[in-house]
Amino acid sequence: MPDYSDYHARKNGSYGDIWTKTGRCVFCDLKDKYIIAKNADAVLTVNLFPYIDGNLLVIPKTHVEGFLDISPKVWGSMRNLTELGIRLLQNELKIGEIWLNYKTSRGLTSGKSVSHGHLVIMPYTDGIMKWNYQEITIPPIELAERLRNAKISNN
Repeated sequence: MPDYSDYHARKNGSYGDIWTKTGRCVFCDLKDKYIIAKNADAVLTVNLFPYIDGNLLVIPKTHVEGFLDISPKVWGSMRNLTELGIRLLQNELKIGEIWLNYKTSRGLTSGKSVSHGHLVIMPYTDGIMKWNYQEITIPPIELAERLRNAKISNN
């Protein structure tokens, strides 16, 4: 059984070991003691392995991996819990700036350790996020035109 008590796992390097030993989706198996609030479709919870104090997650109750797999109804429920989480952080911890990041992918790519889409509520502080600027190969004006003219499939 993984050790969920080591909330410094990201900082001390043991985080990767924890998730490889779970054997199940930890968001589908989330314990009530970590949940702050919930509604019919989603939960607002603390991050068991936070990046920073006040790091919260909004997780759909149904296991979904892709952004487009979430229904408008579930998005509405997630939005309500996100607003609650932001207000709680602002009022209780006096946090001003907050960043939101929706983590989604098929499988464990894109820096994800859990293959269950979720929204990260991250109190912002200088240095919390490091930008790794990339070489731009498509000029923004060209990208805008290309995407305006693109055909979208429902696949």
